[in-house]
Amino acid sequence: MEAVVPISMKSQDKSAHMIPWLERKSQSEARQTAVLGAWVFVGAVVILVITWGLLNMVCLRYFYWFFGSSLWLYTLVPTAVIPLLFWGSATTSQKYLSEYSVTMGTASDEVFTFRFPSVGMNVNPLAPNTSHTTLKIITDCLYFGPRVMTVALEMFAKANRLRRLDVPSCAAVIAVLADAGHRMSFQEIADAIDGLNPVSTFPQLHDIDGVLFLTSEPAGLALGTSLKEELERSSQQAPGDVCK
Repeated sequence: MEAVVPISMKSQDKSAHMIPWLERKSQSEARQTAVLGAWVFVGAVVILVITWGLLNMVCLRYFYWFFGSSLWLYTLVPTAVIPLLFWGSATTSQKYLSEYSVTMGTASDEVFTFRFPSVGMNVNPLAPNTSHTTLKIITDCLYFGPRVMTVALEMFAKANRLRRLDVPSCAAVIAVLADAGHRMSFQEIADAIDGLNPVSTFPQLHDIDGVLFLTSEPAGLALGTSLKEELERSSQQAPGDVCK
């Protein structure tokens, strides 16, 4: 096994030269993620407005007998339902909503379980499990807006993490991995870099495209092909930025 100390010594200079590259990369990805997140956010708002409108139409069509001419209720009820959709989306498994069970035919008790979409089946619409499936499909559609909004918020959070990235520590880890040329365990990486705080540094590497988290024993990190190629291109374009 290759000794850890030589890897650390060879990587020190490369880490110093890699810092400007990683600073540019993280800030660029932060901007791109924030812009994309903004577009997703706008899309989520549009979907939620459409959902609100559909709920309003349902109230007008099917609950006029209950609400009567109290127009403020037709605004209040859909508005109150939207937060409940966010809560339901956060607490309901996507897998559960995507698995459907229906009863085939009209005189059979045979239950058929499938994942949407599936067509060409003679389904009994009055069977209890078929009704349950219909309710799950409707619920899944109503949760679409909250899910898209959640994606937008996660993208904003990632952009913020990239802006606050501990560049020197992350650059040191990438330099060690690039120098080694193969996967390394978390312990090997921590031993190779003096003063590294694994608890705070390793989670930040999740946000850097091309850093692979390997779960097979021994768990550790590796550089993906795309990141290796990016490092090589950066080395060729600006030899002073990334040590060859």
